[in-house]
Amino acid sequence: MAYDQQARIAWGNIKPIFLPSRSTELNPVKNIWQYMRANWISNLVFEHYDAMVEPPCEAWKKLTQAPDTIRSVGMRDWANVGWSE
Repeated sequence: MAYDQQARIAWGNIKPIFLPSRSTELNPVKNIWQYMRANWISNLVFEHYDAMVEPPCEAWKKLTQAPDTIRSVGMRDWANVGWSE
């Protein structure tokens, strides 16, 4: 079977899922930032601009030590069609 025919067969098995544009809840990175803000970096007052860098960095370090948390926050059961572990 030629490469072109194989490609057509492969594309025939793909079914697109049309998602709404700008759907924040479907962006796993935004879910991660929301989790970090809610748990570690919300309601902080900074004395100067440079002081704003350290809290998100520390929150990121805490989060990277918990890969299961990253996985659970980044996943939405209703948004993962046909995916399984």
